[in-house]
Amino acid sequence: MDYNVKSFEKKDVPMSYELLFQRAVQLHEAGQLNEAEQIYRRILETAPQQPEVLNLLGLVAQAKGVQDEACSLFYQAIRQAPARAFLLQSCLFAQAGQQAGRGFGEF
Repeated sequence: MDYNVKSFEKKDVPMSYELLFQRAVQLHEAGQLNEAEQIYRRILETAPQQPEVLNLLGLVAQAKGVQDEACSLFYQAIRQAPARAFLLQSCLFAQAGQQAGRGFGEF
């Protein structure tokens, strides 16, 4: 049977981690960043050791222009999974965005 992820959004039906994650990614890809962010944070409340979720939350922060928060989230993800190169790449892009927003005298 094929279930629609939206059918599990009712308050009385708990969502599994996988369904929450799938829904957050769908919202993220659809540009609904605030909704995706809420779900990512909900996941991290119960399962904080999720470097992929931290990375995606960092990408949301970056898309919203909150570079400091993005960097912080990327660093947390890297500390949890230092061997995952894509996390370092996200962090470096966020740092570049941070520096691009500063004047030369601010470094």
